[in-house]
Amino acid sequence: MKPFWICAALALAGCADQPIASFEVPRYADTGAQAQTDLYFRPGTSELANGEQARLRAFLSAQVLRTTDDVVVDIPSSGVATVDARRVQVTRGAVGPVPARVRLVGTPGFVYTNPRPDAAFVQVLRHDQVTVDCVNSGRDAFETQMLTPFPAIGCVNAINRAEMAAEVRDLTAPRVLGATDAVTGVAAVRRYQTGQTKPAPFGLGD
Repeated sequence: MKPFWICAALALAGCADQPIASFEVPRYADTGAQAQTDLYFRPGTSELANGEQARLRAFLSAQVLRTTDDVVVDIPSSGVATVDARRVQVTRGAVGPVPARVRLVGTPGFVYTNPRPDAAFVQVLRHDQVTVDCVNSGRDAFETQMLTPFPAIGCVNAINRAEMAAEVRDLTAPRVLGATDAVTGVAAVRRYQTGQTKPAPFGLGD
């Protein structure tokens, strides 16, 4: 039997020859279908140019939107706060009722540096495919000295989440969660503390 110090030295030598893995967190990227167009306002105002609402709705109708799709509109800044606030309302009305989730993004900026202060950028994102980018996994790293034949730390968990996600878009564009109903939870705790728990429905306690 080899002495302990010899075994330890051999183990350390083996570790020294192994490639160094990356500690970067794996990233998700949408690879589904995308479409885009512009929505034009009258210069310096919150009013849409002639025919823009009809053209936008025809564009959205042609995409055959799904409930899992996103319509993202980057609204340009006119440089006037009241005009920008009105542009948000006008854009929401122009999009109209669609099955997809609508995300209006107010673009803060300066009227003199914005090359298109009166053109909104409209995107339709279909989150039907997603890829997991495992940095330095031995496939796509540029730092060749950091390559490793093993997946990056957390890569397996990231792949599992991508496979199990109820809505794939939550991986790249998560929903904003609202406030929870704490009243119901607190009431249940108080009933338990005071011995006033409700009986279980018929059959559940059998």
